[in-house]
Amino acid sequence: MIHYNELVRGKTYYINPYNCSDNFEGMIFYDLDYRYQNITKKIDVMFIYKNLCYIFHEDDYYYDRH
Repeated sequence: MIHYNELVRGKTYYINPYNCSDNFEGMIFYDLDYRYQNITKKIDVMFIYKNLCYIFHEDDYYYDRH
């Protein structure tokens, strides 16, 4: 497992959200978003997949695809 602070922009990851049984493969890390940290108490972790933006959170599980 990789901590969200160690994600590398442009690299592909496998994600297992902490609150559901779905898994996401082939997600490309884009950026961290701190704008809403005070409201949600969580940092948004943004990924791109097939030209769409997906938002995960700091407490989800991130894995290197290789």
